[in-house]
Amino acid sequence: MRNWARTTLVFAVLLAALHSLPAAAQANWDPRRSVRIIIGFGAGGTTDVIGRAVAKVIENQRGWTVITENKGGAGGTIAATEIRNIRPDGMTIGLFSTSVFGLDPYISDHPRYMPDDFDYLGTIGSIEYALVAGRASPITDIASMVATARSRGFITLSATGRLQELVAGRMARQFGIEIVSVQTRGSAESLQLVLGGHADVTISGGVHVPAVLSGDIRSIGAITDERHGYAPDVRTLREQGVDISLRNFFMYAGPRNLPPEIRATWEAAIDQAVASPEVARAARQAYSTRGNLGGVASAEEIRTQSLLWRRWIAEAAPQATR
Repeated sequence: MRNWARTTLVFAVLLAALHSLPAAAQANWDPRRSVRIIIGFGAGGTTDVIGRAVAKVIENQRGWTVITENKGGAGGTIAATEIRNIRPDGMTIGLFSTSVFGLDPYISDHPRYMPDDFDYLGTIGSIEYALVAGRASPITDIASMVATARSRGFITLSATGRLQELVAGRMARQFGIEIVSVQTRGSAESLQLVLGGHADVTISGGVHVPAVLSGDIRSIGAITDERHGYAPDVRTLREQGVDISLRNFFMYAGPRNLPPEIRATWEAAIDQAVASPEVARAARQAYSTRGNLGGVASAEEIRTQSLLWRRWIAEAAPQATR
């Protein structure tokens, strides 16, 4: 089973650090018209499902009209670019994964944004990644994945962004195999490619779990520190000899220089919604942990992730994936 105590402790430490800071501005901003949350991935994926649950709770708790809009593509960077360029009036914010800020700006020769271009407002929880394959696939674990790639010459990976490609690249280099990446607009689309036999594997953060439980998809490795509760017999990648574990969060961000009152109101609205029973239920259904780091700790998490990903990028061979 997953180590809930460890996850709770991590959030508690980060939240304690946040609460030790000076008090934020008064959170009494009240938008006079509809607010918009852009979800940086396609409809039906884990980020979309849990993000819409939070938006609904914010509507009920605050009396706001919250419009959610999916804007997938390029691993979330299309939506992040829009958020970076809008007016910082609080009327539009975005929901992403931390890799959109900590990783994606460093993989482009001409990045459209950098991590400091945003105000970070909080998190819903962490993403439980797994490497999965289709039921009819000969791939059942890392060893059989490597054997399949060697016998065929390559395997294919459906990927929502560069994070998945970097993980695949590290495995490809370690085992001397080729993993061909096929980009998609979101995790639901990536999963459909595997279900239809159009891709051998994908890296998914929760939307795959019902298909695993029904037997349509096979989890071949947990890409986290602990095994997953829905598949306790499936070993982590580290247990299978691959030194990879991912830490990623569902994170809200707005453009830089949000007025203090507006920023404080959004942070409070997110915090209150994440603590609700409705979002707790949505997190369980998405097989994700739940916890809000808050704005300050979210920004620190981006800095930590940036250091990790830049190291991985520096180590990556140009031909690891194509």
